[in-house]
Amino acid sequence: MLQIVAAVGIVGYLSFRNGDKAVEELAEKLIAETGKRVEEKLISFLEPTQWVNKLNAEAIERGELNLQLEKPQPRGDKFLWQQMRSFKSIQWISFGAAKSGEYLGIWRNPTDNSLQIVAANKSTNFQSIYYATDGRGTRTAKLKAEPGTYDARLRPWYKEAVAANKPIWTSIYPGFTSGTVFIAASQPIRDRNGKLLGVSAVDFSLSGLEQYLHRIKLSKTGQIFAIERSGLLVASSSQESPFRKISGNPQLQRLNVLDSKTPVIRTAAKYLYEHFGGFGDIKQRQQLKFSRHGQEYFVEVLPFSDSYG
Repeated sequence: MLQIVAAVGIVGYLSFRNGDKAVEELAEKLIAETGKRVEEKLISFLEPTQWVNKLNAEAIERGELNLQLEKPQPRGDKFLWQQMRSFKSIQWISFGAAKSGEYLGIWRNPTDNSLQIVAANKSTNFQSIYYATDGRGTRTAKLKAEPGTYDARLRPWYKEAVAANKPIWTSIYPGFTSGTVFIAASQPIRDRNGKLLGVSAVDFSLSGLEQYLHRIKLSKTGQIFAIERSGLLVASSSQESPFRKISGNPQLQRLNVLDSKTPVIRTAAKYLYEHFGGFGDIKQRQQLKFSRHGQEYFVEVLPFSDSYG
């Protein structure tokens, strides 16, 4: 009788261990494949942004475009329109002039993917005026005028490029339109004598990344999130905003991932912070496993950067 019970017990234990190991291997394989997909998508989103900005800056240097933005530039409109037609992941292309903060840009409307020329200069009383475009990139109907005045020199994509004095990724910032969040490839434009003419910038909307992460079917309880080394949230599959309002402060504040309202993200972030002694010391791709409150977590962490930072 004892021999039979012992045999059944051992078989049951081995079956449990083998099943547990199979679940662990499946989880590790799933998050590894997901990490690879996210990395590939980040590259496909971000590389064209820097390419287009470089092409635009070179076109200005060759004289094909200019930063004299006081009046309409049909040639500039068509150049921007063609760029946006070629690179679908880009949300905005912007030029800002150093002289008086004049602005010329083009916007991809996420609702219908239409391309709209946007201008703010002396002739518009520095209001941002949106124009529809036809099939050749020519302005047609005036669609709307944003309230208030717009000075390109006050925007993050302009100020940060001038301060760095080189091509950069800007910090993540809220758009001029409420509810939008961007990061821009941005660089200052100078003449041969070093005089600042303005700034060229190409914006990538983080909502595109957020929507992509949300569509990935990781698991019923799984989440994917991107953070900066400081711990500030960039985007997540939970679609939690990377900005939040603080009572008594009119300015939106970036959300630290340790304060995320998504339990799985907050728990994983706290573990990573404690395990590595901060997010800045995560140097290589790796998988980790930990337990919290009787629940096992499988995590993959993947550092990502390019030549611009």
